[in-house]
Amino acid sequence: MGRRRLAALFAVPAMLVLLILMYQLRQGVVVFAARFADPAFSLAAIVIVIVAGVWRLASVVHAFLVGEHLRTRRVTDRAVAAVLAAVIVISHVGVGGLLLVTYNAGSQVFNPDIGQAVPTPSLAPGETRGPTLVPLPTRVAGGRVTILFIAGSTQGDLYDSIMVVSYDQKTNSVQMVSVPRDSGYFPLYFGGVYPYKINYLAESVRNGVLKSPEGKDQAAGISTLIKEVGYLVGIPINYYASMDVNGFVKMVNAVGGIHVVNPKAITDPTYDWLDGGRTRMASTCPPARTT
Repeated sequence: MGRRRLAALFAVPAMLVLLILMYQLRQGVVVFAARFADPAFSLAAIVIVIVAGVWRLASVVHAFLVGEHLRTRRVTDRAVAAVLAAVIVISHVGVGGLLLVTYNAGSQVFNPDIGQAVPTPSLAPGETRGPTLVPLPTRVAGGRVTILFIAGSTQGDLYDSIMVVSYDQKTNSVQMVSVPRDSGYFPLYFGGVYPYKINYLAESVRNGVLKSPEGKDQAAGISTLIKEVGYLVGIPINYYASMDVNGFVKMVNAVGGIHVVNPKAITDPTYDWLDGGRTRMASTCPPARTT
């Protein structure tokens, strides 16, 4: 309608929201999504979504009220304004509702009564006393106990399975979340950004590639990984358990083994392990039941 200043005024909040979004995405989508586990971050996002929705709705209503409407187009103009208003309300309410679910989940998972607990030392990888019953700490009455399970190869500290398990003593329920082993370029709890994948974190500390405040050995690598996962997920980790491939084999054997049926040989001549074609996937196992 030629009212450029008014149009610019209504456009400013949208541009600010866009700039905030671009800034939050500077470290990648994975880091941005992980931040919603923080209730404060989710609450701020809810406020932004609501305020932006109200402002967008106000701009549409204002344009409709001050605009000139021809008699032949009044019905069409009203219909268009109503559709635009409905789209704005539904989209912002939907996004706000999703963020509210995230906010409630983060508030329920994070228990301020636990505090920033230091992970309890456990046996080093390769050492085991066998299954034992460990009573839950009575100091966290009605709260949560969070355990980090990590599993990897028999050599080094390469952990490909990273899972956070949170036990709610009040509801006697368990919630679990897996941290993708390929998560990379994430912020470190002691400052800076880790430029590799998270499954290399403990090994990087042990080899001195990454200088950690926990030290420089195998225990320091595991401790760094524990605290980093707690930092990324947004909850303190009270305990951890580590298992290698040999431990996994023992667990499988303890339950009587697993039956595998190969109806035919497994062969893929196109499989490439990024080594110039030297490694291929081929199995000559006969079709038989093995344990």
